[in-house]
Amino acid sequence: MFRAPLSDSEGLWLVPCKAVHTFGMRYAIDVVFLDGDRRIIKVVSELAPNRWAAAWAARSVIEVRGGYCEKHPDLQSAVSRALLDASPW
Repeated sequence: MFRAPLSDSEGLWLVPCKAVHTFGMRYAIDVVFLDGDRRIIKVVSELAPNRWAAAWAARSVIEVRGGYCEKHPDLQSAVSRALLDASPW
C-alpha cells in the first residue's frame, strides 16, 4: 500500500499469512498462497483494489505484480528458486 506497483522482478513474501487485502491500493496484484512446505495451494490472479483473498490452509503469501502468474506457467519452480535466497517480511 501507498507505494508504486511492484516491478516484474519483485515480490513481497508475508509470513505467517493466510489472507491479504488490497484496500487503499490503486492497482491489482497476483496473490500466491503457500503451505508449510512452500508449495502453491492457491493463486488469485489480478486481485483488484479494495478486495480480499484468503486460504485458511496457507502458511505464507507472496504478492507479485498483477498478471505475473499468467505469464509464468513454471510458477512453482520460480517460487522455489526465489525463496531460496529470500527472507520473509
